[in-house]
Amino acid sequence: MPNKRALIPVVLGTICLLESGAALPACDNIGRPEVFGIGNKWEVPDESLLGRADFSKACDALIGCYSTAGSSKTTCDRIYASDLKSACKKPFEYKAKALGLCLETVNTAIEFVKQGDGSTYRKMQRTAQATKREEERKARADARRARAEERRKQRRDLRLKE
Repeated sequence: MPNKRALIPVVLGTICLLESGAALPACDNIGRPEVFGIGNKWEVPDESLLGRADFSKACDALIGCYSTAGSSKTTCDRIYASDLKSACKKPFEYKAKALGLCLETVNTAIEFVKQGDGSTYRKMQRTAQATKREEERKARADARRARAEERRKQRRDLRLKE
């Protein structure tokens, strides 16, 4: 029982942190920049090919996917790869050299996440599972209270009829 009580503030704190946006955009601000293998923004190193790719939405989506109870790491990683590539294609659609450089950076990040040990995924899954269990527990408690209230009303109605 003490373990469950200790877990509740941690779970609620994590939820509040994610909801407040303090942990987002995730690429650089999750705690260690190397977690997702890429920064929020990528600029072309060559000044003649000006442009900037924004990867923060892809990282936000990856955190959302990892934080969904029961989600598959492989599926989340595929979505992440697609989102990163889309982020490159938007600003560099008509600049082949810049698009190539951006996609090289993205491919490195994709492989980094795929080959990673999955600790971030497992941590987020544990938090999501704990949140889900807490919500289920509350729903069961609410249902018990509703049934008890219904029984009280039935007994009261029975007494009033007598």
